[in-house]
Amino acid sequence: MSGNYYDDEFEKLKKELNNLKKEAGKDEEIDQENERIEKKRKQEEEIEEVEYQEKKAREIVDMSSVAAGGVGVIPIPFADAIPISGIQLNMIYQINEKFNVETEAKMIVSGLGTVIGASMIGRTVASNLLKFIPIVGSVASIGTAAAITKAMGEAYIITLKNLCIRYIKEGRPTNYLDMDDIVEEFKNNFKPPKK
Repeated sequence: MSGNYYDDEFEKLKKELNNLKKEAGKDEEIDQENERIEKKRKQEEEIEEVEYQEKKAREIVDMSSVAAGGVGVIPIPFADAIPISGIQLNMIYQINEKFNVETEAKMIVSGLGTVIGASMIGRTVASNLLKFIPIVGSVASIGTAAAITKAMGEAYIITLKNLCIRYIKEGRPTNYLDMDDIVEEFKNNFKPPKK
């Protein structure tokens, strides 16, 4: 009779142990689910921050476009090229700061220049040649300088936003973006200003 009692007790303990194992397994599942939820929440916060920075970066683009247009007033053909390039470089640098991107601005502008160059060189040359015509040339150059700077800035903001969100979702740091990714994404986003 004592064998049955111990067998019964052993079976009870075995069932309790199995129940405890199941409960422990549930705890692991719960912990994994909590980690997944926390990761998702953190990603959503980071994406919200990227969207906020996008709005702040647009202010930089607006100011830079006005500044580039102001430099376009210079009546000497091609004399505005260096100051406008400086404004655009500074714009990229400031946008990078807003998005906490540490990739070097000069390197980025060089990469973006390959995308912009082919589509904008004709318009820039034409607006500078118009400067040989007093008043008309300067007015045309103002519009061209501002429009190119605005198009470049807007495309760059969309580029950084898209890449940052993609990197966040992939679990990658967003402070150093891959240059090839930047150029490729910029190609997709840059639309030359309408004539």
